[in-house]
Amino acid sequence: MQGAWRFQERRLRKSAAIVLATAIAPVAAAEAQGIAIERIEAIERQIGGLQSELRRLKSELGEAKQQLRQSRSEAQSAQEELKRSRDQLRASQEGTLRAREAAQRVQEQTKTAQAALPAAPSPAPIATTSDGSIQVGGVRLQPGAGSFVEAAGIFRTRNEVSDIGTDYQGIPFKNSPLAHEHEFAAAPGRAAYHC
Repeated sequence: MQGAWRFQERRLRKSAAIVLATAIAPVAAAEAQGIAIERIEAIERQIGGLQSELRRLKSELGEAKQQLRQSRSEAQSAQEELKRSRDQLRASQEGTLRAREAAQRVQEQTKTAQAALPAAPSPAPIATTSDGSIQVGGVRLQPGAGSFVEAAGIFRTRNEVSDIGTDYQGIPFKNSPLAHEHEFAAAPGRAAYHC
């Protein structure tokens, strides 16, 4: 019987070991699962932080690209403006050079024309005498009785259909057809001279 008892004892030990392992395994698994869950949560937090950092960096990169595009556009505009300015300067310099050459030709032509012209006679002297007459060269002009010289002129922005005298009641309003004419009039004078 001792052999059977040993067999029973071994069997019992194996069963106890299996029961003990079965009882301990869920506790160990639960502890391992708790640690794994904590690690997973920590990793998820790290992933979330990295994703927000990635979004921020993408936003900054987009802003930097926009600023770069704008800077390039401004630089290109500045280069085009510089090219236009250089072209205008070149054209201006060429125009100035042509103007100088034309002025030199005109001066040379003027010198040639002046050398070919005979000397002009001197103008007749004009003198006034004590009796009010005017002596022009060999001609003597003496004013007659009642003679005068008048120079009168007016400029109006409204047509009053009148001469030098203004009829203030006849000035047209702005909505009148006569209100938009420009008029210049000069009055004649009379002169009587005895030669």
